[in-house]
Amino acid sequence: MCRTSHRLTTPFEGLRQLIFIYPSALAVVTIVAMGCFYSLNEKMYVRIVEEIEARKTHGVIINDALRGVIRSDYV
Repeated sequence: MCRTSHRLTTPFEGLRQLIFIYPSALAVVTIVAMGCFYSLNEKMYVRIVEEIEARKTHGVIINDALRGVIRSDYV
């Protein structure tokens, strides 16, 4: 009987790991990576929103390297 109970718990343990433990660990790794490598502050957010609005209304791409505005015929 000891073998039977061991056989029954092994598949359930594997399912528990697949359903809960592995996704939870991956979520924690993702949160840490986003916190360390992705810097979205208020200034960056405003810049992104302004660029999206410029693309929508005028077909304009804001170029940071030149600190100017480039008209785009491709948008």
